[in-house]
Amino acid sequence: MVTEPTSLATFGDAIKVGRRGSINGFLTLLGKQGHSAYPELAMNPVHQSFKALQSLTERVWDPGDQHFPAAGFQITNVGAGTGAANVIPWEVQCSVQPSAWSGA
Repeated sequence: MVTEPTSLATFGDAIKVGRRGSINGFLTLLGKQGHSAYPELAMNPVHQSFKALQSLTERVWDPGDQHFPAAGFQITNVGAGTGAANVIPWEVQCSVQPSAWSGA
């Protein structure tokens, strides 16, 4: 028995079959830094990341089962930029974590 403090409303009101899995990941997408007045000379990784991150959140990682919901993918932090308001960044960094229940 794993005594994880999982509950819905009050302590001990939920009993889970199995255990929750957890893994943290870091995703870095690269572009080409440049001045925002000349976007044709740069490649903005923030813009490029939108489709990739959306694809990861919409992907069916597993179908789930009677005891566990389907696995998901959560973007927990996103960071980019140089601190200057007029500079296209050269990279965007994301922290990611799957949201899934795994059977035991």
